[in-house]
Amino acid sequence: MSNQARRIFIWSYPRTAAAALGKCLSNVDGVLYWHDPYGNCLNQEMLESIDVATLSPRLQEYHAKVMEVADSPEAHAFFEGSKSLSVDNFTNRALRKCRVQHEVATRHVFLIRHPLRAVDSFCKATQRMCQWIGYGEFDFELLTDTPASLDKYMRQEYCNTLWKHIRNQNNDETMIVDSEDLVNHPDKILPGLFKFLGLSYKESYLEWPADEEILKSWKSSLPSMAASKALKFHDRAYKSSRFVGHDNPLPQKDELPKAMVDYIDTLMEGYEEMYACRVQP
Repeated sequence: MSNQARRIFIWSYPRTAAAALGKCLSNVDGVLYWHDPYGNCLNQEMLESIDVATLSPRLQEYHAKVMEVADSPEAHAFFEGSKSLSVDNFTNRALRKCRVQHEVATRHVFLIRHPLRAVDSFCKATQRMCQWIGYGEFDFELLTDTPASLDKYMRQEYCNTLWKHIRNQNNDETMIVDSEDLVNHPDKILPGLFKFLGLSYKESYLEWPADEEILKSWKSSLPSMAASKALKFHDRAYKSSRFVGHDNPLPQKDELPKAMVDYIDTLMEGYEEMYACRVQP
């Protein structure tokens, strides 16, 4: 990596291989990795805004199960003595650091994924998590009328809006990567990505240690990291040692929960616009 300091933002939404890319990059010499500073704080705000008493009995049960696991001593034990930041000062410190260093070169990478694949993966990961915490089958219809609404969970349209805003300021600072290209062709995507970010690329970066010790070096919200690890929502990424490709067919709408289908339709235009501008293998 050059001696010039630079600021790198990776904008994404759930199930776009962002955590796996973060683990990859956090093993690169000279990289200080901040994990999901805005998303963690948004999730924390969302949890704090929910009046549990107003939820349906089934959602109250879900909330209780999640918090039981997320707040357990076991969840926090792994990160004891780590460099993670507390949720109280994490956002302010992250934003202040970004705002004062105007002279630092900046690059923005947008990770995207076909809405059908992203939503399908989100649903499957949620069901795996629910089985793990002993909740049972999750009914996605419950999300449509709660503060934890689909747009807050997925946030895909925000990514498109932000890309347009930054592109209009300076298009040279942006790169779009489709996560399917990344996981299926990392040997072709990573060299160009590293060059764009100003990082020196090595073939050895295609693999990294599978253990989770590197998570302790991530700058993040300690409660959010502890909850994420305990709930196993990002388990595959946290335990990954490389990008895992696949040739799975595109999911069909009738395979998804009904509550998600109409939501997917609202995302397609933005996704297709960004997909046309993506870096290609």
